[in-house]
Amino acid sequence: MPSRLKKPGVKAQDILISALCNKRYGEQISLNLLPENFISGNGKNSGGDYPLHVAVQYCSFTITLCSSLISTFDADIHAKDLLGRTPLMLCLYRRRLGNDSACTDETVLSVMRYLIQHGADINAQDIQGRNSLHHAVIQDSHQAVLNLIKAGANISTCDNFGRSPLDLLWEEILLFHCPIKNLMTCILSGHSSSLIGDNTQNVRQLLQEKLKVMTTFLEAGAIFENEICQQWILCTFLHFKLDKYVPLTLGRGIFPQQALQVDDVEASCIDIDSGILYLPDLTISPFTLALWMQNFDIALYLYNNRFLTGADLDV
Repeated sequence: MPSRLKKPGVKAQDILISALCNKRYGEQISLNLLPENFISGNGKNSGGDYPLHVAVQYCSFTITLCSSLISTFDADIHAKDLLGRTPLMLCLYRRRLGNDSACTDETVLSVMRYLIQHGADINAQDIQGRNSLHHAVIQDSHQAVLNLIKAGANISTCDNFGRSPLDLLWEEILLFHCPIKNLMTCILSGHSSSLIGDNTQNVRQLLQEKLKVMTTFLEAGAIFENEICQQWILCTFLHFKLDKYVPLTLGRGIFPQQALQVDDVEASCIDIDSGILYLPDLTISPFTLALWMQNFDIALYLYNNRFLTGADLDV
């Protein structure tokens, strides 16, 4: 260990340095990560970072290290950095040190659970009004969202821009609006996989991960207030064969005011039983999609519950 780090009174810093230096990449980066004015469990650097903040963000950490900082050095588990982020929020933003195998999702979840068990405020908000649930959504961490909700996190908390964690999830999905539009209407309806571009395939994988997070919110009683969400959610569940979530969406702000409109003729190619149907100006409702996918149980459920668009009623 560099001699200048052995100054008297820099015990909290020494603990962090030692933990990092025991890892493969710690020696190379420890000086940059831990400025010299970490002099106690609650001493912070010029960037407003506390030792516990640094410990939970990097891969070379252990429960023992966090425990030492909290119990031995009285580190404040509720301390906020200059952006108002707590250790619980920051542990979700794990940073890999090269190929450090110590940084796994389970390790991060273990630290998160440890912080919650030791009194971390799961509903604390940063300067943008985001709580830990918002940050878990940003990281696409289904298990983190699940753990936070089980621990009592408020799923309805809105940030300074009026966005709940679920709203934030949909905003991220809409960054890929164009490929998702094609995905929802042709691919999800049986478009030939050989005609699907790489970009759309990537979006499909992204959507699968985000759906895990979304269904967790649904099971926790979330209301779908986002207009785009109302238009797309049932078709998404139908494609990924998440039939059990279809009944849950009824009465949760999901109403079929309009079918999903596609004005791209190429995107209107539906592959059914190896045949291609060209349907220009295609409109797709959840009821129609259920029939196309031969999911007659769900189609009957939607019909019996009058979950139909105007186009469905005109047929």
